Amino acid sequence: MTSARSLSDGLSHELVRRAARRLRIAYPDWAEAVLAEHVAVEGGMPRLLWAAGVWIASLSVVRWDRGYAAALVGALTIITAYQWSADESMKTVVLICSLSLGLGALRPQAHVVTGLVVGAVVGAVNAFETLTGIHPGYEAVHHSLARLLAFIVFIPPALVASTLGRRISLAVSDRLERSPT
Repeated sequence: MTSARSLSDGLSHELVRRAARRLRIAYPDWAEAVLAEHVAVEGGMPRLLWAAGVWIASLSVVRWDRGYAAALVGALTIITAYQWSADESMKTVVLICSLSLGLGALRPQAHVVTGLVVGAVVGAVNAFETLTGIHPGYEAVHHSLARLLAFIVFIPPALVASTLGRRISLAVSDRLERSPT
């Protein structure tokens, strides 16, 4: 039974550590309190359940500040303008991934939202063209509504890039915390 307890204690420690990392950006006092409280909770299953609750609560902590909102709107504008002036290509994927990477690093706790929103822009632009009949002059092919589903192909690369940006940001943050002052 002690191996099961040590496994649950190890898992609870990891959950609390990840929750504290997420909380540290917006609520540093809360992050420190969670880390301190973790050792006071009875070990085993009670500690694991408590840690899981803390981790789940930390998922909802996404601080939408003006800087990130402006960066997101700017990125969406850039992708929309590019998509309106050029057809889908590898350059589109590179642009989407670059902007997703930067936004994921800028706001690590919003990396999933970032990837989904940025990845969906090409489909949204093409949906606008299809539904309104307004399209760029160079575009000879009109998209069907069924064809619009093909544009979800841009979401996975955007998600991967924003997750990579998040990982880079958190690694840099950890390195700065560990460096001697």
